[in-house]
Amino acid sequence: YPDKIRNSGKAAYVERNQHMINQCDYLIVYYIDGYLPPRRRNSRRDLFDYQPNSGTKLAYDYAIQKKKNVINVAP
Repeated sequence: YPDKIRNSGKAAYVERNQHMINQCDYLIVYYIDGYLPPRRRNSRRDLFDYQPNSGTKLAYDYAIQKKKNVINVAP
């Protein structure tokens, strides 16, 4: 990990992926458009659940934004 993201907590995977994407010429992903991870709750006491983001979608969108060559191997 680069020093700036070594202790960044839960957001570390997003920043790690962005760092790798910035360094690459090609990105190979397994991304299924429309996939959403299961809904979650922060704790048992929460009344409402929430829809987490897909880390793969975040990486895919970031790579497209950065105009990287993206190879999606999903069927």
